[in-house]
Parts: sequence; C-alpha cells; structure tokens
Amino acid sequence: MANILMRLIIGWLLYVLVGVCLTVALRYLILAALTKPAWEATKTNAQRKLLGIPINAEDSERSAQTISSPAFSTTPRTSYYSEANKESRSPYSPYTPTAHGRHSPYNAAEDSFDLGTSPAAPPAEAHYETTFSPYDRGSGMQGNATVPLFSGGTVPTYHPSLVPRGKAGSPHAPDGGLHPTSPEALEDLLRQLKTDRRTLEVWVERFREWMSKQVLQQLLVARDQSAQLAHIKAGFQQRLRPDTPSADPSLVCVQAIHRYQKLTELLQGEHPRQLLPPTPRGYILARVRALADGPCMTAFTWNGGSSWNNKPWTNELPTDSTLVFFLFAAFLEFPRWHFPLEESQSHASTGGPLYLGSLPHKPAEQYFAVLPLRPPPDHKGATCMLELDMSTSQPRFALMLQADPVLTACSYVGLYHVILLFLQNIRLHHHGQVGGRTLDYLKLSAVLRLSEPLYNLFAGKWFGFF
Repeated sequence: MANILMRLIIGWLLYVLVGVCLTVALRYLILAALTKPAWEATKTNAQRKLLGIPINAEDSERSAQTISSPAFSTTPRTSYYSEANKESRSPYSPYTPTAHGRHSPYNAAEDSFDLGTSPAAPPAEAHYETTFSPYDRGSGMQGNATVPLFSGGTVPTYHPSLVPRGKAGSPHAPDGGLHPTSPEALEDLLRQLKTDRRTLEVWVERFREWMSKQVLQQLLVARDQSAQLAHIKAGFQQRLRPDTPSADPSLVCVQAIHRYQKLTELLQGEHPRQLLPPTPRGYILARVRALADGPCMTAFTWNGGSSWNNKPWTNELPTDSTLVFFLFAAFLEFPRWHFPLEESQSHASTGGPLYLGSLPHKPAEQYFAVLPLRPPPDHKGATCMLELDMSTSQPRFALMLQADPVLTACSYVGLYHVILLFLQNIRLHHHGQVGGRTLDYLKLSAVLRLSEPLYNLFAGKWFGFF
C-alpha cells in the first residue's frame, strides 16, 4: 500500500512538473513570436550584424536616401575599432536637445553672456577616430522599453546615443607623446583589466544613467537650496555685526554657508581648478539642467554644447565632454555633494591620495590624479586621467596606469572609456577605493557589475554580458 501511494505521489509531481515546463515554454514561444518582428524592426543593420540577424535591405536603401538628402549636412567619419578608415556619411540628429531644460523642474533664468570670456584656442584636429558604440543609433530616437524575462530579471533599457559625426582623426599628436590608441592596444588593455569590448559598451550605458541620476540631478537638488542658503548667510552676517551681542555661530548655519560657497565655486568652474576653461557665468548651470533632463544624458554632445545668449556654441564654451569630466572629478572629491568643513588636499586610500587639477610640490609615491597635463615621467606610481586640448571642440582624454599611457581617445565614447577603465583598474588592483571612498559608497559598483550572459533565442547563441 505504501509503495502504491509513493508511486502516485511521484507520478503526480512529475505530471505537475511537466505541465509547468510546457506552459512556460509555450508562453515563451508565443511571446517570442509576437515580439520578434517589433524587436527586429528597431535594429539597424550594424546591430543586426552584431546580433546575427539577417540584414534588412530596405533599411539600407532608406539610410542611403536619408544620407543623400540635402536637408542634412554631412561630414566623413571613421570607425573607432577599424584599422582602415571607412568613409561614410550620416546626418546630425534632427532633434535639437533642450538647451536650458525647458521640461526640467529646475528651470530658472540664467545670467547673461560674459563678454570678458577669454578667447578660445584654435581648434585642433581629432586624434581619436570618431565613432559610436554598438548600442548607438545616432538619430536621437528614443530607446525600447525594458523587456521582462521569465527568470525575473530584465533586459537593460536600450538608450540610443546622440553621436554627431566629426572629421577623421589626424595621425599627429601635438604634445608629441600621446597618440591615438590602436584597436589592438585597446584589446590588450581590456584583457589586462579582465573585461571585453561588449561589456565595456554596456558599462557606457550604465554610466550615462549613473551620471544623470547621481551627479547631475543631485547637483540640481543641491542648487535648488542655494536661495535658502543665501538667506541663512545674510542672517548669519547680521548676527555677527559689532553692534549686536556676540554669540557662538551655529554649526548648522556654518555648514549651510560653507555648502553655498562650494556650490558657487563649482557652478562657476572654479573648483576643482584647471579642469575647465574660462566659462561664462550661468552656462554650467544651464548645461547641467539640459543634461539632467532625462535618464541618460540624451542631450550630450561630445564635441560641442548648447547655444548661449542667442549665440551658437563656439570654442569659448566648454564641450559637454569637458563639462562631464569636470563634474565627475568634483564628485570624486565631494561625493553625494557633501562638503565637509575640514578640508584636506587629498584623501588617503590603498592606492594613495587623490589629486585634482594639479600636483603638490612633493606628491606621494603612489597617487590617483585627474589632471589637464601629463605628469612627470619619473612618477612611476601615478594612476591618472588626463584631459588635453580642453579649449577646443576635439578634447582628448587619456588614461595612465603606473605612469604608462595605455589609452588615448578623442571621440564620443572616448571620455566614457577612459573613466570606466580607470574605475575598473581601481576595482581590480586597489580594493575598489579611490580618494578614501569605496566604489560602493559612490554607487559605481553597480555600473561595473558583471552578470551571466543571456541566450538570444532569435540569433541562436549566447549574447553579451548584462
């Protein structure tokens, strides 16, 4: 009797298990069949080739007609990962980014153009071939919504990047030392840092979301309190007049004034020093509003910016790449936009202190730095991010590990690649600490997260790391 009962229980469990498996499989196949045409329709031929999907001939014809249209100005470009330059033409995005954040809740009047701005340096040729990531479309179209999976996870949201095309890169480096990184050298660097090109491009999209949410939007929240802080400052000065009874200042009041002063210096481009060219008052705040308007900095233009005071963008204004580089460096010094009263030149960490803008007279043997110039060659313990030609429309970014320049980039993704590989090196070799803070505290660990690859049902193979 017991054996019969046991067999019945086992048979019932097997029946339920098979039924559940068949139900899930049938549901997945139905969903795949329904979503496959729409999913494939959103992919360009470059993405179809990457995913193993048949190339759409009609899409190629439409692209050719669009490119030949006189409504768009075109300039030749070259591929970032290709050794041979492949000439092609692509229009600029027909969608003008919101220059002053009209749809942003932080919209406010800006200061007038500062006529005393120093003249811009003559533009230099690009030294790193302009490109776009495999996830970019370059047309300003919105991405697909996140698709849920049966495992409970989600496919990352697709965010097309706005990628204007630039002139082909020049083989000459004016500083005589930092030349564009070849595709082979980039592959070697990625292997040394235990990552790959596809993972790096996924990190780029995550970093754009992190930059918008943790840096730009939080900076605007702090800026919104500036009027209140100004009133506190006025009241505090009233209390310190000689004709009023003296009293010990309130710690809260002192902190509010200190934060107001630091925010003012930051939004005027005065701190960190030497990481931003002279900028008109109000432009930084206006551009921060525009870049923060959206989940992934959709208004970002790597080799330009927005018009200002009814004038088109010129080299007298910083590029968005330079501005993002400056704000990222400031965030490393003041994470979460907290401004402590006790200031220090650097913060100790396992890899050494962090220097921004310039080096002290006697730097530590090992240090991290964000600099506008290359450090001396005898600094063998330097791990640096460099920004060169910041006063031009073609800023170059470089990564130095142990005083060795391993990556030089002048392109849309060049800024992101330098920052992300700088962080990956910190994660692998410095216990995930920079400037006395961990990547977890900065919420950057999620950007560099590695997950299991997903099986692509349509391509019939494992696809990427998400």
